[in-house]
Amino acid sequence: MLRFGVDGQYLPARDSLGHQPQTEWSEPILFHVKHPQTGTKIFISHSTLDVHLVSELEKRLDNYGIIPIIAEDIPSPGAELNKKFQELIRSSNIFLAILTEDSLRSNWVIKETNYALGLGKPFILLKDEAVTLTTTREWVSFSKHDSSDLIFQTVMSSINKVHSGGSLNEQGSQVLALGILAFLIGLALGGSLGSASDTASSSSAA
Repeated sequence: MLRFGVDGQYLPARDSLGHQPQTEWSEPILFHVKHPQTGTKIFISHSTLDVHLVSELEKRLDNYGIIPIIAEDIPSPGAELNKKFQELIRSSNIFLAILTEDSLRSNWVIKETNYALGLGKPFILLKDEAVTLTTTREWVSFSKHDSSDLIFQTVMSSINKVHSGGSLNEQGSQVLALGILAFLIGLALGGSLGSASDTASSSSAA
């Protein structure tokens, strides 16, 4: 964001009472300057309890020319939620799951992750360092207490690696046994989103 200050100044004259007006400055005018659209659409899977993290990330991605897809930001009155989430995930180029203690308790995060994996969608697992995972999938570590800028930089680095086909895990290849996140390898858990032909599930609510 750029800040511009525009000043207004009176000519050195006097008013009808003989007073000379003082120089006055206007309030700064704020301009939002965005990068050109990149064509990348990223579906963000998260718990609604982490909305503060997601809203800041959404703004920064949008300013950078990346279209963030947040299910609750796209109202579809009367729509069947499973189908809505499936369509939104299919329309994205990348699937991002923000894995926090709250999101791991969200059935929707589990369902949408399964659905994205069933589609073979490129994905990023952004794991809060306070969360313990047991999975064969690579993840990217972050902290809920990181600044918004640092979280954005972490996500952008991961997006670039997905585009280039590189490894996502900054801490090395940590291949762990299957465990509490069995859904991350595409296992169908109870309450799958669609029919068998649709595979697994999708969305973003706590």
